[in-house]
Amino acid sequence: MLTTLFYIPSEISLGSTSLPLFGWGVLFFVLLVLGTAAIMLTGRQRGFREALESLLIPLVISGIVIVWGLPALDDGQGIPVRGYGTMLVAASSSGSNASAGPQRARRGRARKAGGGGGGGRVCWRRRCCR
Repeated sequence: MLTTLFYIPSEISLGSTSLPLFGWGVLFFVLLVLGTAAIMLTGRQRGFREALESLLIPLVISGIVIVWGLPALDDGQGIPVRGYGTMLVAASSSGSNASAGPQRARRGRARKAGGGGGGGRVCWRRRCCR
């Protein structure tokens, strides 16, 4: 098993120009543009105060990680993506989603069978509450 699957390069080469990807580079400005667009769209739908309250902290944390966290992980070749950790995260997230799916489906059926009010009968099978 490989310890490093691949490296994410720290610079993007466009012809003779080389742009940094992390730090105050391309990824930060993509986050800035997409974050501004998300705040504007959410602000139009729900109000700008609610948009700022819900999106500002995650965007600031993401910006801090991009500017200071990711450059600290660079080892000269780029940011290494390790094999075991990556596969472990992928396995745990897919397992969590797979186990939560049937539970969500059961809760949806129970709400339909019970009438949605809270005073209705909770039914886990379709046949018994008709």
